[in-house]
Amino acid sequence: MKIVNYVDVTPEEYGHGITKRDVITADEAPTFHMRVFELPPGVGHPPHSHPFEHEVIVLSGQGIWTDGQKEYQTKKGDCMYIASGEKHGCANNGKEVFRIACLIPVLATCRAEDIEECFPL
Repeated sequence: MKIVNYVDVTPEEYGHGITKRDVITADEAPTFHMRVFELPPGVGHPPHSHPFEHEVIVLSGQGIWTDGQKEYQTKKGDCMYIASGEKHGCANNGKEVFRIACLIPVLATCRAEDIEECFPL
């Protein structure tokens, strides 16, 4: 078992003013990777998609999520499932940090040098 407080993980600049903390990585878990993102007020990430599903829980603050057509208001405690290939983006429309935990499959974080291990024949 691994127990870690996300604040003990060094944040990395993710782009768009967003920080990311890799809380549980592929080196520690065989199936899922857990990341915590922090968006300051007024900051957002434009709609995009990935070839993998992921799950998100809002840890603090509030934000708007979009699928490129419709907007969804979210707040602390809300959980989301984003399907593989589904367009999504979010923005902090509150007055405090919008903090989310995101779980993605380990295969989505494979490095090029590990590709054979990630996708065995």
